[in-house]
Amino acid sequence: MERILVGLYSKMTSLWSVIHVLNLAKRMNVKISVLLVIEPAAGSDNQRLQEKEESPIRTRLEKLIMEGRADGVPIDYYLAYGSYKNELIKFIREKKISLLVLDSPLPGPNGASEKLPELLGEIKLRTHCRIEVVHRKDVKESRKRS
Repeated sequence: MERILVGLYSKMTSLWSVIHVLNLAKRMNVKISVLLVIEPAAGSDNQRLQEKEESPIRTRLEKLIMEGRADGVPIDYYLAYGSYKNELIKFIREKKISLLVLDSPLPGPNGASEKLPELLGEIKLRTHCRIEVVHRKDVKESRKRS
């Protein structure tokens, strides 16, 4: 049985990877784990602000997980606090994950899209896990094509 991990972190806004894996699970016999990593903030004021920021992604994610479970898809949901890269690698090793699915970050001022190749390289180096990156489909572009 294929063991799939969907890796998310609290600053993400897209859940395309979760939707992709849920659709895949409806056609195949897979075990899905969803890991939401929250990078700790320094100071108590920052902690409160961070909890407010992560709430929308958690709410949307938990709704998708409930819908998937209602469709008969077995999903394990985990929450971790720490470094995104380190928590992903640790989880892959501990749970013997065979496929990691990640969302492609949007280009922006935080440089997340520039850090993706570095993240993928480190995961490939330290695990024996295949990686799939899900790219966001731009709704405006798809309407132009129609």
